[in-house]
Amino acid sequence: MANLQNNLLVEVEQELDFYLNKKGMTNKQALKEIEKKHGSFHKDLAQQLLDERNNHWVEFHKTNRSLQQGD
Repeated sequence: MANLQNNLLVEVEQELDFYLNKKGMTNKQALKEIEKKHGSFHKDLAQQLLDERNNHWVEFHKTNRSLQQGD
């Protein structure tokens, strides 16, 4: 079961990256396309991936800013 979930997550991530990087879509456009092709569950997974990526960038910038300020 865990392998199936991991495979699904990898597939959603690959498709999301394809739309964002190869097709030049916005996040919103990519999510809409994923939902149209695969349904709301896949779209929700893609949204979670985008949220995680955003959170990583926020934390990276906080850490980087803190290091630059000598904290």
